[in-house]
This record gives sequence, structure tokens and C-alpha cells, in this order.
Amino acid sequence: MDPETFVQFDLGSGWFYGGVSVGADYCKIYPRKKGSSVEPDIFYGFGAEVYSLGGLGLVAGRLPFGVNWHIKDTPLEIGVAAVPHLVFGDSATFVAVGLSVPFRWVLN
Repeated sequence: MDPETFVQFDLGSGWFYGGVSVGADYCKIYPRKKGSSVEPDIFYGFGAEVYSLGGLGLVAGRLPFGVNWHIKDTPLEIGVAAVPHLVFGDSATFVAVGLSVPFRWVLN
């Protein structure tokens, strides 16, 4: 892949409803000139998620965005992200926003 793009996968817990979620996103790093090596990369993208919550099977479209910091001399990144979802199911359709602290292992 291009160095300015990445694919991320996640596994989440719907602890309040007793379920789980699995998602994947294609993301792009926003092109900008950084003033120092400690400034974060800004990213945005799109993806999908499948939920199993309290006996309901749901599917969602996602639009993740956030910031990543590369941890010097390691293949690791840490970030902060917000992920708006449009969720569809047999008996429920709703909008939700997930917040996360992603840890990434960068493959070169």
C-alpha cells in the first residue's frame, strides 16, 4: 500500500448489551507539512462493522477520523479516534459514535 494509506481492523465489546463487534476501515493520512517529528498524523477513512448485540445482528457503515503518533524507534503508533456509525438491522436503525485509543503495529 501507499505509505499515506492503511487498513485497520478492530474488535470491540458491546458490554452494555452483552455482545461483540468486528470492523475494518480503509484510511488515508491527510497530507500536510508537519513542523516537527512529534506532531501527529491526521487520518480519515471509511469502513464497515458487524455487531452481535443482545441477540441482534447489525451492520454499520463507518467514517473514522483521528490522529496518530509514531513511537520513535519502534514499529508502533498510538492515536485517538472518533468513529461515527450508521447502523442497520432488522429491528433497529440508528446513528452512534465510537471513541477509541488505537494501537497500531506498522508493517513496512
